[in-house]
Order: sequence, then C-alpha cells, then structure tokens
Amino acid sequence: MQKIKISLISYIVLMIVALFGGMVGGAMMFRYLDIESGGSSGNQTQTIKKSVYIEDSQIIQTVKDISPSIVSIVITKNLPLYKEQVFSGNVYKNTMIGGGSGFIVTADGLVVTNTHVVNDDNARYTVILNDKTEYNAKVVSISPFSDIALLQIESDDKTNVDGLPVVKFGSIEKLQVGQKVIAVGNALAQYENTVTSGIVSAIGRTIPAESSGSLKELTNLIQTDAAMNQGNSGGPLVNLNGEVIGVNTAVATGAQGIGFAIPVSDVLSMLEN
Repeated sequence: MQKIKISLISYIVLMIVALFGGMVGGAMMFRYLDIESGGSSGNQTQTIKKSVYIEDSQIIQTVKDISPSIVSIVITKNLPLYKEQVFSGNVYKNTMIGGGSGFIVTADGLVVTNTHVVNDDNARYTVILNDKTEYNAKVVSISPFSDIALLQIESDDKTNVDGLPVVKFGSIEKLQVGQKVIAVGNALAQYENTVTSGIVSAIGRTIPAESSGSLKELTNLIQTDAAMNQGNSGGPLVNLNGEVIGVNTAVATGAQGIGFAIPVSDVLSMLEN
C-alpha cells in the first residue's frame, strides 16, 4: 500500500510540473511571435497615433509658413444708387461686387491670381494681407488661355511696396495621386485665409471653362478633393513642404470634392515671360 501511495503522489507532482511548464512555454512562444510580428496591437495603436500626430503637425506648420504670403482680393465698382437718383440725380457708390484670392511671389508686391477674378476693366481691386493691411492693386498682366493674372500691390502714393513675404514654389514632376495637399483662400469672398486639406485625386485633367463670354478649355489641371468655394479662385494649392504646386481655379458644380488647380509650371512660365 505504501508503494502505491508514493506512485500516486509522484504522478500528481509530475502533472503539476508539466502543466506549469506548458504555461511558461506558451507564454514565451507568444512573446516570440509578438516580437516577430512587430509588436502588440497596443504598439500598433501607438504607431498610428504617432503618424497622425506627425501629419497634423506638418499641416499646422505648413499653414503657419504659407499664410503670410496669401492675400484676399476684394472687387469693388462704382454702381448707381437708384433710389437717390430720383431726388438727387446721378449718385454712385463704391460697392463690393465680388472677391477672390491670390499669393505674393515677389517682395515688392507682385501677386498671382486667376484671370476670371480680375477681368473687369472698370472695377477696383483691393488686396488684403494676412495681417489685415489693405493695399490698392492694379492688373499688370493677364493670360486668358491659362486663367492666370498678375496684380501689382501699390502704396497710397502709387509706389510699390517692399519687404513682403513670398511663397515658395514646388514642382509637379514628382506629384503623386493620393498625395496630401492644402488649399488656402478667401472662401465665399468673406472668409479670408480659409484652410482646407485633401489629396491629389488626379493629374492632367481637362475641363471646359467660360471666360468673358467665350468657352475654352483648361488643360493639364490637378484635381483635388480639398474643399473649394467661390472666392477660393486664385489661391494656392500647397504640398506639405509648404510649396505652391498649383493655383486653385474651378470646382465641378453639382459635385462634392472635385476641384481643380492650374499647375505651378504655368505660373513659372508666365513669370519668366
């Protein structure tokens, strides 16, 4: 009887040791597999959060860098006041009729915008800087074929200003579909320096466009889903390095998230010529 009791105790001890060893071995194998797969789900979550934080930081810094060079353009015109005419004859008032956006490309105040923003010879154009400083501006060059125009900021005594912040130009040669971009502009001609972000949806688009009553085509455009509205026209499309890669020019009516920008190469060609 004594021999049987010893064997039973030994069997029980052996089972306990085997069970404990299996648990330890399983834990070590799980740890090994976890290391091989690149970490636990907790580490993956931390990696995702870190990536989002880095991207947000890039956008925030890009906006800070580019904003001083972005301008709002206010369009005004002397329009008759019909009620006053009944009693006082011809009475005119300088009235806001629209607005757009632009960006400064030279320290003495040369501004890039769209042709369709400044194509009224009888209108007056006021440029408002990011710090709310206002200047008169005159149209110095228009390219109806590419919808690009140049304004020159003037001081009160009709001389050019100096020392203004300018944008940096990028390149579209390495532009990729899916790349993150930022649009900045005077949305609806009343919300200056509105920032939206999105991606490059397509490259090399062609769209019909109407200018001064005639229909034409704009070619080689960048398509983006960064939100644009009336008033964004002429503002820059920017990459995360803070470089201008396009000029926002049109949105697809009746659609959501379909906007177009003229490639920066067209701007550079115009400035060179």
